[in-house]
Amino acid sequence: MNTHRGGVVVDTLLHIATLDQNSKSPYPGARSVAPEEMIRLMDECGVSWGLQVTPSYHQFDNAASIGLASRYPDRFAVVATLDPYAQSSLKHLQSLWTIPSVCSIRLCYPFGSKTAPGDDDASFFALAEELRVPISLLVPHDISSIAHLAQSFPSLVLIVDHVGMSWSADDPFKCWDQLQLLRSQENIFIRVSALPELTRERYPFPVAAARVRELYNLFGAGRLVWGSNFPTIERFASYGESIGLVGDLCTFLTSHEMESILSGTALELLKLPADPDSTEVRPSRAFQHVDEGA
Repeated sequence: MNTHRGGVVVDTLLHIATLDQNSKSPYPGARSVAPEEMIRLMDECGVSWGLQVTPSYHQFDNAASIGLASRYPDRFAVVATLDPYAQSSLKHLQSLWTIPSVCSIRLCYPFGSKTAPGDDDASFFALAEELRVPISLLVPHDISSIAHLAQSFPSLVLIVDHVGMSWSADDPFKCWDQLQLLRSQENIFIRVSALPELTRERYPFPVAAARVRELYNLFGAGRLVWGSNFPTIERFASYGESIGLVGDLCTFLTSHEMESILSGTALELLKLPADPDSTEVRPSRAFQHVDEGA
């Protein structure tokens, strides 16, 4: 099994954390991951950048994630979490976005009684759109709500985690056909993460590779971004094998399309320099929405 080594690779979904007695409800496959272990794996597999997504069991405490990126600023950036319903959510969003290592904000649903973002969240998403903050969404099996959000805020970049599916469901792909609803919303990007977990198969992932092809046919390579979901991916694949899903097994992709999925689109959307050794901080790109009649 070979891993992709053709240029910069960005892993857009990592959970690097230390589990202890204060860590509540870790998801299946969660384990402690030391930064040194992660960097070694990244180096072995040709991964230049890793996006540290604050784990759900840390709730809204991003201190460890931001500390990680501060210690290794040339290897890690942060996808931070916050409570969009807190009274201080707008100030918190503004504050997080001033931190150079923070490249996206993640919202996870269900959230209390809320199963998906709705119209009562308008002020939060309006500010995110104004600040050009890419929003990562973990909203399993509620594709219509994501489509509505994208329509309401057409210049807001939305990244749908785990292709919008849920591995905890009896049928993880029960809403797969609804992804058609997102096709015309060009501010929506799909994170190709956790597919081996969703298909519940091991390398060489024939079903997962077929799903990537369906996503490619639906959205094109330019709207797909790869993420490993390490360490929970280890239930079904090694770190290198998770990269190989796109880098080796999707032979229908051209080298340029493969590069887009493994790095190019992430570098465009997020505050990452193309050269990880660079000290330059790249400003986040606002999605340029063009009206039909323009």
